[in-house]
Amino acid sequence: MLDQISRTIQDMNRQMRWAGVAMIGMGLAITGMMALAVKATAEEEAGTEKLRIAMRNVGLNYDAVSKSLEATIDAQQQKTAVSDSEQRDSLAMLITATGDLNEALRLNSIAMDVARGVGVDLATADRMLMYAREGNIGMLRRYGIQIEDNASGEQALAVLQARFAGQAEAYGNTLAGQAEILKNNMDDVKESIGACLMVAVRPFLADLSKMAMWFKNLDPFWQKLIAYGAGATGIFLTLGGAFLMFVSMIPNLIRGLAMLNLANLRNAASAAVAAVAGAARAVAGVPVVGPFLVAGAVAAMLAALGYGISKAKSLFTGLEKGGIVIGGGGFVVGERGPELAYLPRGAAVTPLSSLATTNISNQFYIRQIVIREEADIRKVAQALEELQARKNRGLGL
Repeated sequence: MLDQISRTIQDMNRQMRWAGVAMIGMGLAITGMMALAVKATAEEEAGTEKLRIAMRNVGLNYDAVSKSLEATIDAQQQKTAVSDSEQRDSLAMLITATGDLNEALRLNSIAMDVARGVGVDLATADRMLMYAREGNIGMLRRYGIQIEDNASGEQALAVLQARFAGQAEAYGNTLAGQAEILKNNMDDVKESIGACLMVAVRPFLADLSKMAMWFKNLDPFWQKLIAYGAGATGIFLTLGGAFLMFVSMIPNLIRGLAMLNLANLRNAASAAVAAVAGAARAVAGVPVVGPFLVAGAVAAMLAALGYGISKAKSLFTGLEKGGIVIGGGGFVVGERGPELAYLPRGAAVTPLSSLATTNISNQFYIRQIVIREEADIRKVAQALEELQARKNRGLGL
């Protein structure tokens, strides 16, 4: 019965532990995804604003054509695997160079084919088209594209379009292209989620900016005071947490020390203290930073000590007064002195003192006994007591 109860408790503890780990993992994963979604939305917003400003500077209105323009960009993304962010950056560059949206869209389509055919990014392909449009044929030859020296800008563009036509869409039909299209679509999902979260993030960022400006405008004396106060608070929390963890392990530590060689322990402790003291003296003289380093070292030492004790907790758990073994391991037993016993889960330890109320009848057969003096009687009594104890242990008492 006791073994079944202990196993049930152990299973419940294990399930709760794994459930807790799973919940923490899922919470961190969701939080991380939300952060990435906000970041993706912020980057897309920056790209859209860049395109809006580029169009405004040449007399075009992005808002008036945004719906049809974004539909064209998305259609190209689904066919060519070129992301919408890359296309917006490309259009911003081409519109600035040409001053015409339709011409920028035509050049953008050629640039995507050239980028896939030559094996460069879209921004590099845009620059290649600009060089070709201006008649700079030498730049194209650096990428292995041979065009006649006397070719005009439009002729050079026509050659590029003819040689690399269909490269982007062909890549989009490959397995690698399909995987990239999927990635781009997932990025769009993140951006949509991030757009919903931006409603809450914007006011928070605005408040943080106000706090930063407030701190920047403070008198240097108050800035130093706040900085030192924040540092001291961090050190206090670190030391306090390590100290509380250490204090909680003291009872187990005391029980465990009974099994250790105290002389060797004192030597090891003296060496550790001397090493820590030497390191503290080395850094304590450094202004401002020194005390923080010392406090951090002490906190790390306490945390490491507490962690080590927690790992050895099963070894230092005492059953001197009896009890049920919930989890197998090493245990301190013995009323007349510490003894280390390795017990399986579900085992029971019963103190011999509790057997005083138990009626046990044992028979011992002695074939020969010689009594010469009173001391022999005491020896016989002691031998009988040991036999009785062994009999009790054999019965599991």
